[in-house]
Amino acid sequence: MIRSALTGLLFSAAGAWAQTAADSTATIPQPEPIHMGWLLAKATLTLLLIIGLIFATVYLLRKYVYRGYSGSGSAEGLRILSQIQIQPKKFIALLQVYNRLLIVGISDASMHTLTEFRDPEEVRAILEQVHKPTEAWGQHKFIEFFKKSMQNRNS
Repeated sequence: MIRSALTGLLFSAAGAWAQTAADSTATIPQPEPIHMGWLLAKATLTLLLIIGLIFATVYLLRKYVYRGYSGSGSAEGLRILSQIQIQPKKFIALLQVYNRLLIVGISDASMHTLTEFRDPEEVRAILEQVHKPTEAWGQHKFIEFFKKSMQNRNS
C-alpha cells in the first residue's frame, strides 16, 4: 500500500512537472532572426571609422609632433630654408642661422658644413632668391644654387 501510494505520488509529481515545463516553454521569448546584412554593414562602418581615426592620428602627429627634415622646422635662430635628399638618409640642406647661411651635408651619423655665407649682401641676395614668390624654389633651383656656390668658393 505504501508502495502504491509512493508510486502514485511520484507519477502525479512527474505529471505536474511536465505540465509546468510545458507552460514555461510557452512563455520564453523566441530569439529574433539574425540579419547578416546589417551585421556586415555595422562591422564595415566600424572598421572604416577605426581606419579613419588611425589616418587622422598619423596626420596630426606628422603635422604637429614629428617634422623631421620637412623644411618647415625652426628653432630659435635656426631655419631650414631648403633641403634635398641625395641618398637614403643623406641630405644637403640650406640653413639660416641668425644672420648666416650654411650649406650642410646631413647623414644619419653626422652633419658637416659644406660652405658658409657671412657677407650680409650675399645673404640678402640668397634669401631673396629663396623667398622669390614668382619662381618656385624647388630641388632643381637648390641644385643650381649649390653648384654655383661651390664654384664661387673654389675659384
